[in-house]
Amino acid sequence: MVATVRAMLETDLDAVLETETASYFEPWTEQIFRDCLGVPMYQCVVMEDAGEFLGYLITSTVVDECHVMNFAVHPDKRRQGLGRQFLAYAIDEAEAAGCKTMLLEVRKSSLPAVTLYQSMGFAIVGERKDYYTAETGREDALLLTKTLNT
Repeated sequence: MVATVRAMLETDLDAVLETETASYFEPWTEQIFRDCLGVPMYQCVVMEDAGEFLGYLITSTVVDECHVMNFAVHPDKRRQGLGRQFLAYAIDEAEAAGCKTMLLEVRKSSLPAVTLYQSMGFAIVGERKDYYTAETGREDALLLTKTLNT
C-alpha cells in the first residue's frame, strides 16, 4: 500500500463522515467539517491509496503550537500502521511550519490511541475533567503534548 496525503475537499465529506460516525461516540457534524475547510489556520487532509479513502486529520496551528483537533483511520483500515504514518506526516508538517509543540486530547479509555501517541513521543501532561460525552455520562480526556524539532 502506498498511502498519500492531500488536502481535504468537500467531495471527501461523505467518506469523512462515515469514518467519523464509525469512530466516535459523539461525532462531528457535516457542518463542523465544512466550517473547518474554510478556516485558514486549520489543516484538513485525507489519506488515500489509489483513490481509496483511508482516513482524515484536522489540525489547527496558532503561532508555534499545533493542535490535533480530529483524527481517524477508517475502521476497515486500522491495525495496518496507517495511524502512525498519518501522525508522522502531521508531525513533519508541524515542524516544517515552525511549531514547537503539538498537543491533543484523547479519551482516557482509548488505550490503543494513548499507546500510539506515547510511542511517538507524546507525554501525558494533564487531564480535562468530563471533556467527552460517554454512554454513562461524561469521560475525562488525557492531554498529551510533544516537543517538536524545529
